[in-house]
Amino acid sequence: MILAIGVILGAIVLLLVLVSASHWLHSEKHPIPPQPENSIRLATYNVHYIKLQEETGQWSIEDWHRRKEPLNTAFRAIGPDIITFQEMESFASENGDEVNLARDYLLERNPEYSYAARGDWTYCPMTQPIFYRTSRFELLDEGSFAFPETYKRMRHTCEIGGYPYFASWVKLRVKATGQTLRVVNMHLDYCNQKNRRKSAELISQHIDPWMADGDHVVLMGDFNSWDGMRPLRVLARRGLNIPQIAGSTFHFNRGLHLFAAIDHMGFSENIRLATTPVVVRQKFLGEYPSDHYPLLSDVYLE
Repeated sequence: MILAIGVILGAIVLLLVLVSASHWLHSEKHPIPPQPENSIRLATYNVHYIKLQEETGQWSIEDWHRRKEPLNTAFRAIGPDIITFQEMESFASENGDEVNLARDYLLERNPEYSYAARGDWTYCPMTQPIFYRTSRFELLDEGSFAFPETYKRMRHTCEIGGYPYFASWVKLRVKATGQTLRVVNMHLDYCNQKNRRKSAELISQHIDPWMADGDHVVLMGDFNSWDGMRPLRVLARRGLNIPQIAGSTFHFNRGLHLFAAIDHMGFSENIRLATTPVVVRQKFLGEYPSDHYPLLSDVYLE
């Protein structure tokens, strides 16, 4: 009995040591860097769903009122020219897009931005809008595609996990130069590796013609994959530069860093990095606005 207790206590101590070591390894902090002149600041941020049917508790309406100004403060501190959001949706008893608290709150307080990747909510993913500065960009086109592609209506239950997964995209014109930029906003399945791989292959099929035509292409979002995992390798083989991200981007809404980054950015070869991707690993107004950290990078179009 004493030996068994000793083994259990030893295992607990070892687990605590491993958790502490992992947290330390993935917790490096970087200040938000100044934006280089004439560059484009890109960012991506999973801001977590809001549960309209729940008055209190985590991700409830009450919780949103606590988080909303920290979220706006984070948004303004980053100062993106283009930002892709994931899970920017307010769930109600029925599906629809009449209420989107996070999207509308940010747009009301930041009128210099508009958003794209919008449309009929039954076909276009309202949960993954792309914000852009209207002073710098003109919207030329927008769209989305589901994983797998056969799911034409966004609210059909997907085959894995019961959640619909998709990518939204926009084509923007840089007003100052006339150059165009395609931005793809993706969110891969969190629980099934095979589904993530298939989704990465589908994304590759969609962006291949754009890259073959010499378009500037940026892919950003929640990959639910660590560096070196197959979805990232699939995309890298198609010519995307996907820089390794230092530390965690997901923190369990507790500032707890147990594994490597799952949010990433990928760039076509005609995009030059002015600032390598930086995780903004901090609280705002004393709160974590989400269970993910925002990720940013500054680029030049060549």
